[in-house]
Amino acid sequence: MFGKLSRILLRQLLAVVTSFAVAASQIVPLSAQHVGEESRAQIVLQLGHSFPVSSVAFSSDGRAALSGSNDKTVKLWDIASGRTLRTFTGHSNQVVSVAFSPDGRAVLSGSQDHTLKFWDVAGGREIRTFTGHSGEVNSVAFSPDGRTALSGSADQALKLWDVASGREIGAFVGLSDDVSSVAFSPDGRSALSGGWDKALRLRDVASGREIGAFVGHSDWVNSVAFSPDGRTVLSGSADKTVKLWDVTSGRLLRTSTGHSSGVWSVALSPDGRTGLSGSVDHAIKVWDVTSGREIRTFKGHSGPIRSVALAPDGGTALSGSDDKTIKLWDMASGRLVRTFIGHTRDVNSVAFSPDGHFALSASWDNTIKLWDVASGHEIRTFKGDLGPVNSVAFSPDGRTALSASDTTVRLWDLASGTERVKMLSFKDGSWLMITPEGFFDTSSPQAAQYLGIVRWLEVSSVDQVYQALYRPDLVREKLAGDPDGKVRGAAAVLDLDRVMASGAAPKVAITSPASGSSSPTDEVAVEATIADQSGGIGKVEWRINGVTLGLESRGLERVDAPAAGAPPSRRTETVKRTLSLEPGDNRIEVVAYNAKGLIASEPAQVSVKWDGAKTATPPKLYVLAVGVNDYYDSRLRLTYAVPDATALAEGFRKAGNGLYASVELRSVLDGEVTLANLDKVFVDLSQKVQPRDVFVFFLAGHGKTRNGRYYFLPRDFRYEDENSIEKAGMGQDKFQAWFASIPARKSLLLYDTCESGSLTGANARGSDVDERLGALNRMARATGRTFLTATTDDAPALEGFRGHGVFTYALLDALDRADVNRNGLIEVSELADYIDQKVPDYSFEAFKLRQIPQRSIVGNNFALINRTEVPGLARAGAGPAAPASPTTKPTHVVVSPTDVYELVAGKGTMVERLATGTLLSLVKAEQGWALVARGGKQIGYVMEDHLMRVQ
Repeated sequence: MFGKLSRILLRQLLAVVTSFAVAASQIVPLSAQHVGEESRAQIVLQLGHSFPVSSVAFSSDGRAALSGSNDKTVKLWDIASGRTLRTFTGHSNQVVSVAFSPDGRAVLSGSQDHTLKFWDVAGGREIRTFTGHSGEVNSVAFSPDGRTALSGSADQALKLWDVASGREIGAFVGLSDDVSSVAFSPDGRSALSGGWDKALRLRDVASGREIGAFVGHSDWVNSVAFSPDGRTVLSGSADKTVKLWDVTSGRLLRTSTGHSSGVWSVALSPDGRTGLSGSVDHAIKVWDVTSGREIRTFKGHSGPIRSVALAPDGGTALSGSDDKTIKLWDMASGRLVRTFIGHTRDVNSVAFSPDGHFALSASWDNTIKLWDVASGHEIRTFKGDLGPVNSVAFSPDGRTALSASDTTVRLWDLASGTERVKMLSFKDGSWLMITPEGFFDTSSPQAAQYLGIVRWLEVSSVDQVYQALYRPDLVREKLAGDPDGKVRGAAAVLDLDRVMASGAAPKVAITSPASGSSSPTDEVAVEATIADQSGGIGKVEWRINGVTLGLESRGLERVDAPAAGAPPSRRTETVKRTLSLEPGDNRIEVVAYNAKGLIASEPAQVSVKWDGAKTATPPKLYVLAVGVNDYYDSRLRLTYAVPDATALAEGFRKAGNGLYASVELRSVLDGEVTLANLDKVFVDLSQKVQPRDVFVFFLAGHGKTRNGRYYFLPRDFRYEDENSIEKAGMGQDKFQAWFASIPARKSLLLYDTCESGSLTGANARGSDVDERLGALNRMARATGRTFLTATTDDAPALEGFRGHGVFTYALLDALDRADVNRNGLIEVSELADYIDQKVPDYSFEAFKLRQIPQRSIVGNNFALINRTEVPGLARAGAGPAAPASPTTKPTHVVVSPTDVYELVAGKGTMVERLATGTLLSLVKAEQGWALVARGGKQIGYVMEDHLMRVQ
C-alpha cells in the first residue's frame, strides 16, 4: 500500500514540474522516505536561474546584488526588498562575466555569444550591445571613473569601449590566444590583460597603444592584480609561477618558481605590499611585492587551494581547499593559526567580514559556514541550498550574507543564522521570493504556479494560497531582519503550516457545457460538481476570461479525518449559474475554497465559443462615483473627496456621449456612503447593467490596509482601535461580492483613497507601501477587474492639487491629454499610462514628494471614452493656479503658542503670535510648516508640530 501511495504522490509531483521540497522552516530533498512522515507543510520549488550562477556581488552601497548565469541572463536583486528588480535578457548564450559600474547605475555583461552588453539599472533596458568580438567574452571591467569599459575575449582580442557612446575606442588585436582576465590600473589610464597566449599585455587607454607585453609565462595566465599604487602587477599562471612586473618599464621584477603546480588565485594586501597565491600544489605563498621576494609558504592543506583572502588589516589570510578545510594564517610569522573543520566536501569560496572578525566559507557539501576568526569556533551552519554553494559574500555592513548555488540566490541573517529570504527567478522572466514562514512576493500570479505545497499526501500549488500568503510587505520586513516583529506576529496568527492545516481544498469539475463546444447565444448555463476533500466547502467563484462574474457561499464546514479504517467523507455539491459570453473563445472557470477560505481549488475550466453575433442594443456606460468628506469622526474629514467624485462623474458623462447608447451616472456621497446603502445601490445596478455594458467605479475617501487586506472607511465609521477597521470597514470580500454582481465584461475601478494615518499617527514606510500594493493585487486577483489606485498617504489627499486630489486631477486631465495614438478615443492602457506618468510629477510639483500610483490591468485593452476637455480644469503649465478657497470649518487647534510667518520655514515677516486653543483650517503643509487660515482667510505659516487635528 505504501508503495502505491508513493507512486501516486510522485505522479502528482511530476505534474507540478518540481524536484525538490522546501519545508516551512527548512529545505530538504524530496524522496520516498519523506512520503507520509513529513506532517509539516512543504513547498516544492522549481528554482531560480535554470543553469549555474556564474557569480554574485554586492553593489558598492550594499543595496543591490548581481548574478550572472549560464541560462543566458543577468539578474539584479534588491537587498532591501529581496525582489528581482530586473532580469536582463538578450544574450543568446551563457553569461560568462558581469560587473557593476562604480556608481552602481549600470551593468556590464560578457557572454559566449561574443557580445558585451551595457544595461541601465534603473530602467532595466539594454542601452547598447558592443559587437566586434568573434569569440566568447571572458572578462569585463569598468574603469575607475566608469567612463570606459574593457573586455577580453576568446577571439584573442582586448577591446576598449566608450561607455557613453558605445563606440569602440581601441581594438587591441594581434594577441596569440584567448583573453581570460582583464583589469584597469587604479588610475584608469592603462589596462591589463592575461590569457591563453601566456602573456600579460598593458595598453594605454587613451591611445589604445600597447605599452608593454609582459612575456615570460609558459602557460596561460589565470589571475592578474594591480598593486594599489599601480606601479606593479602580480600574475598567477598555470605554469606554476607567480610573476611580479614593473608597470612603467614592463620589466619582470621577479619570478617565483616555488609552486609545483598551477596557480589558481592571487590576492594583494590592502596596502599593496604583500601578495598571496594559492595553487593546485596545496600550498599558499606570501610574496613581498616591493622586492618580489617569496617571504614564506603556508603548508598544511592536503588538497588544491581554490580560494584565498586577506583580512582587511592585512594581518591574516584565509585559504579554502579541496581537502574540506579552511585555514587561517598569520601573515607576519607564517604560522598556521588554526584550521576550521566542518565541511564534508571541497571548499569553493572564503571571505572575511568587513571588520575581519568573522569568516564565511561555501562548499560543495551544499552548506555555508560562519566562523569566529579569533577562536576558530563554527558559529553556525547555513543549510538550505540544494546543490554546491559556489560563492559567498558579506554585505558591506557585515550583517547579512549573500550566497549563490547553481540555482538559487539566498540572503542570510548572520546574527540569527536564519535564511531571511530565498530569491527565485524563472525562464519566462518572472520572479518569486519566499520567507521560511511561507509569505511570498512575486512579479506575477503565474510565477506562483511554479511552486507546489506538499502536506502528507496532499499536493497543492502556492497559487492556491495566494489570498492567504501573498504578503510583499512581510517579505520586505523579513529582508530587513523583521525589526518590528511584524513577520513574527503575522506568523503567530497565520503561516504556511496553519494554512495547510485548515484542510484540503475541494475538487471542482465542470459537467456542462463540454469544453470546445459552441453557444448559439451570448449566455450559457454552467453546471459543476464540488467534492469536499475533508476541508469543507466555502465560497465559490465563477469566472469568464478571468473576470469574477459570480460569487456564492456553500457553508459546508470541514469534516475531521475519519477514524482508522473508516472511509473518508466525500460530500458533493452541484452548483449552477448562467454566465454571459464574449465574442470568440471564452474560458469558463469555477473555483471553490475550503471552509476557512484559505486554500482555493485548482480551477475547473472549459472553453466555449460564441460567434459574437451583434445585438440590436449598443452598450451603455455606467459610472458609480462614491466620495466621503464629512466623516462622523472629525479627525477623518476631507476636503476634496466629494468634489472629486462629482467632477469625475460629470467628466465621464461628457466623455461618454456619442460612444455609448447612454451614460448612466450614480453618485453616492457623504451620509449615503454606508454598507447598507451601497448594498442597495449594487443590487439596483446588477439588475440594470448588461454584459456588453461598461462599468466604471470611482471611490474617494479614507482607505486602510490591515493585515495585507484593503478596507474603505464608510461615513459612519468610528475608530476605537485597529480591530475596528476590520469590523466596520468595507473589506475585500465585500467589494468582491459587489463587483461580482455586476455582469459587465468591461470594467474599470478607480480608487483615490488615502491611508488614514491620522488615526494612529503612523508614518508610511517601505513595507507599508508594499502592504497597500499587496492588497491591491489581491483585490485585482479576486475580482478579475482592472484597478487604478492613488496609493497615497494622508497628506497629499488633504492638501489637494489645483482644486482636486492629485490622482483625480490626473484622471480629469487624462480625459483630454491621454490620447497618445490620436484616434480621438482614450483607451484603458492610455489612461493608465498617463496616470502613471503624471501623478508623480504633479505631486512633486505641489508637495515636493512623489505619489506613486499603482495599477493592475486585467483582460484586453478597450476604448473607454471619447477624448474630451473638462471645462474649468486648471491646467498644469498654464502658470500657478489660484489656491482653492480655505474652508471656514476648523481642522486644527494650536496646542502651544506659535508665531505666524509670511513665508515657509520661518522666513519673511512675522505676522502674529497665536495662543494655545486657537482654531485654524489647514491649507497645505510643506517642509514641516503648515499654511493655515482663519475664518476662510489665509494668515501665514506656522510650525506643523504646534498643531493638532480637531477631535
